Amino acid sequence: MRKIYLLLLIATIGLSSCKKEAKTTPKTFDISGNWKLTSLSTDFINGVQIVATLSNQSTGGYVDHMIFNSDGTGSMTLEGKTIREFKYDVTDSKIHFSSVFYHNGHTLVSERSFMSLITNFAGSELEFTDQIYVYTKENYNGKPYDRFERHISLVKEK
Repeated sequence: MRKIYLLLLIATIGLSSCKKEAKTTPKTFDISGNWKLTSLSTDFINGVQIVATLSNQSTGGYVDHMIFNSDGTGSMTLEGKTIREFKYDVTDSKIHFSSVFYHNGHTLVSERSFMSLITNFAGSELEFTDQIYVYTKENYNGKPYDRFERHISLVKEK
């Protein structure tokens, strides 16, 4: 009988000493404001290997400003013209872009959603990475790749 009580005592002590996991609160960032694109680079990746990198790409023709409104909407502009409109949410170092409308200045061209990973946020500096998978193997300078990562750096304008 003593052995049974001893086993129950040990089991009770063992179970009571287990800690509950602390809940982690997702990081949130306030990225609202007008942001100017300062640099753009792209890594072409095949499997896990980077096969080519384009550093210091020209930002012309892509987008020159991103505007994140505090109500969760935003736009991307090129030479003062809105080329994309979107909704966004920032949680746990990720920017979730949804209802992204691409248009050619007058009409809707397409709509999609995607997620970007925030790699640096310092109040007036924002860097994030987009990872884009291609539908079929593509080639860059004869080197096949199955996805590319676009690294975007912005500075907040006052």
